[in-house]
Amino acid sequence: EIPAATASSPARFRILSVLPGSIIVEIQISAGISAASLSPAAVASLLAAQASDPTSLLRSFSLTAAAVSVSLPAGVADLLRREAAAVAVAAGGDAGYEDECPRLPARSSCLECCTYQCESQGGPLDAPAIHPGQVPALCLRKCSAEICVKP
Repeated sequence: EIPAATASSPARFRILSVLPGSIIVEIQISAGISAASLSPAAVASLLAAQASDPTSLLRSFSLTAAAVSVSLPAGVADLLRREAAAVAVAAGGDAGYEDECPRLPARSSCLECCTYQCESQGGPLDAPAIHPGQVPALCLRKCSAEICVKP
């Protein structure tokens, strides 16, 4: 279910541990084999955003429906910031993410670029005042439904 929710190969995920009590699963995410694959940091961020959104693909599956949070290792936010900066430079500088990200060749790259930049600015520009906890879900929804709609 996690690979399907992130449009990633199941080979990228390795279960490191399953802890008793509340079900806590520690997962290692490896790099994808194609250049269009999301980075491990972006996949982890995407999982975190989907876990906080009850209408997400991750939460629509039977085994992951109860997922309510994903803890990201230290440094993931910094990695995403650097990746988004590199994507912005490759896409031609400081165009807005709504213009810049769709120019990327793969939808997964567009989603990575768009969700990070949307979250960095505190949410979609057209959203009313929102609680910070809603930002990842709103950005994911906007990016996947409006901005990165190419096949």
